[in-house]
Amino acid sequence: MQSLPMAAGDELMQRFENLSDPRKKSGRFQFPLQELLLTALCAVSAGAEDWVDVSEWGEFKLAWLRRFLPFEHGVASHDTFSRVFAMLDSARFEACFRDWMTQLCPSLAQQHIALDGKTLRGSRTADGALHLVTAWHCGKGVTLGQIRTQAKSNEITAIPELLAGLDLRGATVTLDAMDCQKSIVQQLVDEGADYIIGVKNNQPTLAEAVQGLLDQAPAKADGRAWHEHKVVDKGHGRIETRHCLVCHDLGAIAQVLQDCPGVRSVVCVRSTRPRVRHQPP
Repeated sequence: MQSLPMAAGDELMQRFENLSDPRKKSGRFQFPLQELLLTALCAVSAGAEDWVDVSEWGEFKLAWLRRFLPFEHGVASHDTFSRVFAMLDSARFEACFRDWMTQLCPSLAQQHIALDGKTLRGSRTADGALHLVTAWHCGKGVTLGQIRTQAKSNEITAIPELLAGLDLRGATVTLDAMDCQKSIVQQLVDEGADYIIGVKNNQPTLAEAVQGLLDQAPAKADGRAWHEHKVVDKGHGRIETRHCLVCHDLGAIAQVLQDCPGVRSVVCVRSTRPRVRHQPP
């Protein structure tokens, strides 16, 4: 973070100007919200994983942080960070965060955006665990947006909201099989994005049709409608072979694909690793 230009720090703070401080009703406080936000966002970008890391990073980088804000009382404790961020309006914070990321990544054309949902380790309570659906910019290594859900099953309803906040024109979006839904695919096409989406038995008719098409590959591979590629990797004491098969002629399953607008190819990747038997000494 040493190389962050002064203008970039000012831009960061401007994006969060409209985020209300939840402590205003409780009287005066030593650590302004802008200082907490600047420290937390920079620390997490630098690899901090919890509030203790954030506070320690801030102490170490205090002279650098004072290039942007006064930090009259130094850096807050991890308890202060935890308490204040727990009180913030999460929806408003998300909107400000997206606005900031839009400035960092003004165009997603020709970029790979991965959408995935994960349950946060250690977040389980009596009401269940915290599940986040994330849009990840694979090229820049940054999160473009997140939506909180109460369960993995709610991921399907959260993704349209997450997509609506991103300009995906020209981007390639990857999703897992759970998100293979007509409404999600249609939204991606309407927004001008390409997509790669998994197919499993949650869509049995589609999965059966795709599998039947792939089963014909040995008989129909002619170098035009079908393409094959094999890669062998060696490392960590094992050999892995990945065989990729791509079919561009989808006429045989066109009827089934009516609910998947924009589909141009079917891809199958098989990975195999030989079992290694260790000889006794």
